[in-house]
Amino acid sequence: MGMREPGQSRQTAAPVRAKPPVPHTATNSTIKIRGLPYRAVPDEILAFFNGYEYLPDSLQIGLDSLGRPSGEAWLAFVSPEEAA
Repeated sequence: MGMREPGQSRQTAAPVRAKPPVPHTATNSTIKIRGLPYRAVPDEILAFFNGYEYLPDSLQIGLDSLGRPSGEAWLAFVSPEEAA
């Protein structure tokens, strides 16, 4: 790797992140889940919501700028009432 000239910035590729779903509102059935352990896997997250009617393929786990789990996720339910 060569040396940079003074004042020359270091270029890095911006990570690609999936756009999370719209946050839960009165007309939306998607919730934002925060405070997840970084090692949480989809089966563990969905098991927490056992007994609720959610859309199984809707779980999205957030990633930080390095592509690691951020501790946040989004999950869509069958209706806004079920999500509330």
